[in-house]
Amino acid sequence: MMSLINKIEQGIKELEGGGFQKLGDEYLRRKYNFKIVSLGTDKTTKGIPDSYAEEKGKYVYIMYGTHKSIISKLKEDIHSVKKKILDENISEDKVGRLICCHTSSNITIKQKEDLEKMAEPYQLELIGINEIANDLTKIDFQYLAKEYL
Repeated sequence: MMSLINKIEQGIKELEGGGFQKLGDEYLRRKYNFKIVSLGTDKTTKGIPDSYAEEKGKYVYIMYGTHKSIISKLKEDIHSVKKKILDENISEDKVGRLICCHTSSNITIKQKEDLEKMAEPYQLELIGINEIANDLTKIDFQYLAKEYL
């Protein structure tokens, strides 16, 4: 089983940004039963957020990161999303959470806590390559691995 997870992680790392976003949108649709709106399905289209969904009457802002320097990318994404929420005058109680899917496997507890504090007052959910790869080995998600990797 471990070698399968490694193969899936390698396949995810080989995706270009738009491919990672398409896989991520489908993954989150399945994982949370979201109806997702993709704002630019190619990473050349710069959108903030990359995608969004609604859950229990609240918006879920979704960002994808395939950068090598993931912490600075996550900080930039969190800052950009918070600014966008402010600019668009979306009230705080209409925002459910921020989800950042990324291709890193080495975010420390301290880094995670710092990012969560930076995202306040919004809840931050970080979904890394390990979690995605593990889920893609499960029956409900295997078709995604087959289709995108």
